[in-house]
Amino acid sequence: MKQSLLFLWLLCSFLGVAQEGTNNYRKKRLAVSDSIVIDSVSINPSKFIIKTKGGKVLDSKLYAMDYSKSILRFLEPIDTDTIEVEYLRYPNF
Repeated sequence: MKQSLLFLWLLCSFLGVAQEGTNNYRKKRLAVSDSIVIDSVSINPSKFIIKTKGGKVLDSKLYAMDYSKSILRFLEPIDTDTIEVEYLRYPNF
């Protein structure tokens, strides 16, 4: 009886660990250039934010984003040398 309960307890503990997945929400700090490849997979457009070093959100008129290729292009020069990008990436199939 004790061995059966021990086996069930061990099985349940492994199942709990097996359910942990990777988080697809990312934050990256990147250097500003003409075009920036943000990730190797597509990005969800509804969860995409670009901030300056000071935490100010950039206006979407200053950049063009190709969400399917994860490429960011600036339309006008910006005053900062580093940006922080927060995004939700699609799973890697």
